[in-house]
Amino acid sequence: MRLPNAGHRRGGARDAVIELLAEQSCALSAAEIEQALAARRRQVSRASIYRVMDELAQIGQITQVEVGQGLVRFEPAHDGAAHHHHLVCQRCGALEPFADDALERAISRLSERLPGRVSEHEVVLRGRCSSCA
Repeated sequence: MRLPNAGHRRGGARDAVIELLAEQSCALSAAEIEQALAARRRQVSRASIYRVMDELAQIGQITQVEVGQGLVRFEPAHDGAAHHHHLVCQRCGALEPFADDALERAISRLSERLPGRVSEHEVVLRGRCSSCA
């Protein structure tokens, strides 16, 4: 991540959060980040996690995934092949990433017809995960 190049210092909590997010295949909530860090014997307050998330969001290093009911999850911003969308299970709350080339082409065609410039997009589908279906 480009945090030092954006004028931000690296720090203990910041480094721990960045390292954790870089290892994930999909988005985590602040509570999940806090729990994962505690399991690694890194005590980082929820307030510090939100502060780091705000900094990373401001410089475009993370994506905030709004999963509904006021919940937000965070993941590194993905370009190219790593770009994916999310299915949120309405029963258990699980988050499943998915990618679909046809969906990406449809979004690209739609963005050409819109009266502005689309810089990014996120698709969140709600339903039941494979375990709850």
